[in-house]
Amino acid sequence: RRESEANEEYWVKQLVIVSYWIVAINFLTQTLLWSYALNESASVYSNPSLFERFQATFWMLIGNFIVDRLVNLDRFPLLVKEYLSIILLIFFCAYLCLQYSQASVLLASFIAPVLISTLFSNPRLTRWTYFISQALLLVSTYVIYGRAWNSFDSSIQIIAASGMLLGTYLLAKVQSLHGRSKHDKYQN
Repeated sequence: RRESEANEEYWVKQLVIVSYWIVAINFLTQTLLWSYALNESASVYSNPSLFERFQATFWMLIGNFIVDRLVNLDRFPLLVKEYLSIILLIFFCAYLCLQYSQASVLLASFIAPVLISTLFSNPRLTRWTYFISQALLLVSTYVIYGRAWNSFDSSIQIIAASGMLLGTYLLAKVQSLHGRSKHDKYQN
């Protein structure tokens, strides 16, 4: 039993480490976009909103650091650490959707936490991840599209992203149940 828990904790910590890489990728992506914008127009350089875009990396790094510290504390049970690692990924998705609202493709990023949650073979965690992701996807689209939220174009984005998320959840649920049955089989 203890060996199994140590293995699960290893994967929680791996998710947190990979999340640091996601922060780095976000920073590099934003730097490349900013460099491109500078080459397109010198007036963009004086636009403070472009510099404000780098705050996404800062807040993602802060969130990652907090979760990193929490999952490395012995006083929290494994289940709490699993939830924290998934919450971090959901936070990344919501924050990036809101920060880079021009890139509607980011709405599909909510799929990732649902798929990753199957790593822990916990159908309840997967279901919870889906519901929170779906809620934040809807909140994100409402904030992004504002008053045009019910326009045809935004409706297509919302329906497509929500449908993809639901389909992913159904597949993830099967994967999570499969992993749970394998886990239970090896425990006996």
